[in-house]
Amino acid sequence: MTTRWVALLRGIAPMNPNQKNADQRGACEAAGFTRVASIQSSGNLVFDADTDVRDEVTRRLERAWTERLGFTSRTFVRTPDELQSLVDLQPYGEQEHGPAAYQLVTFFDQPPALDFAVPHEVESHGLRVVHATPTELFTVNDTSLGKGTPSVMAWLQKTFGKDLTSRTFPTLSRILKKC
Repeated sequence: MTTRWVALLRGIAPMNPNQKNADQRGACEAAGFTRVASIQSSGNLVFDADTDVRDEVTRRLERAWTERLGFTSRTFVRTPDELQSLVDLQPYGEQEHGPAAYQLVTFFDQPPALDFAVPHEVESHGLRVVHATPTELFTVNDTSLGKGTPSVMAWLQKTFGKDLTSRTFPTLSRILKKC
C-alpha cells in the first residue's frame, strides 16, 4: 500500500544551507519515501510512503532532518484529502487573502485547548480567529496595520506553545496542486 502525504515543517529558513529544498527532498528520499516534491521555500513537501501510519511517517522525517541535515524541525503530516477538506470548509468565506486580510492556517498534532469561543477577536494583535477544527486554527489579520505575521505568531506561541506550524491559506491550494 502506498499513501500520499504532505509534510509541513516548522521553522524552516530557506537561507540556512542545511534547509534548502533539495536537501529536504534528499533527506526525505533517504528516509525511504518516494515521488518527493517541494512546494515554495518554507518546508512543504509531498511524497509517497509505504505506510499509512502518521506517527511512523513523522518519526522517520524528524529523524532524517537531524541525522542527514543536522537540524531539528517539528513536522506536521497530513494527507492530501485532509488538506482538501480544510480548503473545502471555506473558513474565510468570500474574503480574499491579502495584506488587509492575511489568512493563516495553524496546524497542531493534538487539539489545542481553546479558552475562548470561535470566532474570537485578539484586538491587541489585530487578529481574528475565524474557525477551528480539532487540529487546525484559522486566523485572519490586517497586516497593513503594522502588526503583521510576527505578532500573530507570537500570540499563537504564547497561547498554545511552540508545537505548531502555520501556512497561508492559499499555500494549501499550491500544495494540493503538487499532490
